[in-house]
Amino acid sequence: MEHPEKEIKRIAKRIKNIRGKLSRERFGSLIGESKSSIQNYEEGQYKQQHTIPVDVLIKISKAFHIPLRDIIEKSDENEE
Repeated sequence: MEHPEKEIKRIAKRIKNIRGKLSRERFGSLIGESKSSIQNYEEGQYKQQHTIPVDVLIKISKAFHIPLRDIIEKSDENEE
């Protein structure tokens, strides 16, 4: 099992990839989060902790029709 902080960084990268070319503001409005929250999630930070709330992952899953499992477990091609 990898260090949790490293896994959070991978999930953060996936969120950024899902957002794609959408602005953080637009992406946030689609899931009910602020632009600054989106920035924090993409950096793997939330309220000064290295975590991303599960409810946010669920909102992303529903808004973009991506299985939650893919957000959490999917391997990125360019992962180290």
